[in-house]
Amino acid sequence: MEFKNGPRFKSLSLHDQPVAESDHFIALPSLGSVVKGWMLIVPKAPLLCYADLDRSLLAEFDRFAQQVADHLRGMYGEVLLFEHGARTAGSSFGCGVDQAHMHIVPVSSDRFVHAVEFEIARPEWRSFGNRFPNQALLGEYLWYRTDKGSMMTNPVRPTSQFFRRCVANAVGRPSEWNYRDHPNYVRIVETVNDYGRAEAV
Repeated sequence: MEFKNGPRFKSLSLHDQPVAESDHFIALPSLGSVVKGWMLIVPKAPLLCYADLDRSLLAEFDRFAQQVADHLRGMYGEVLLFEHGARTAGSSFGCGVDQAHMHIVPVSSDRFVHAVEFEIARPEWRSFGNRFPNQALLGEYLWYRTDKGSMMTNPVRPTSQFFRRCVANAVGRPSEWNYRDHPNYVRIVETVNDYGRAEAV
């Protein structure tokens, strides 16, 4: 991605093409989809992480993300949201992308949470209720939300693609966590075919 008055995508790869959009956000299929239906919600304007999102856009984000999540839930079942909150450009914690991107993934929350807590002990996580990452967060962070609420932590040793590792473990494909090694193009095609080219919402 490159940015000048918003993101511009350098290639015509399928994972770079929005399947839905609102005024300020787009939904893209994720490169390295460990499961079908893995989507990213990306702000159209440059932004490192969602904790820095202008609060005036929060209602639009919530509405758009909910519409995408509901669409996915209708096709695949349970879904959850997560973000690797990078605070500096070039941080490995941002998974190689200097642009905020919220993941929406069809996966069992129980299996996902079990995988998360296996990697980082539960006492290090704190409940965030149903709140969204906000500017009060200091440093790099991990945040996820299930139907039971959201949790966040500031890891002492940030791990690139942490939640991807957890999803891969949760669905029994532990070797597929790295999107660079396992782009999983077939699942991207399946996701786009399932989702359809939605009109702007």
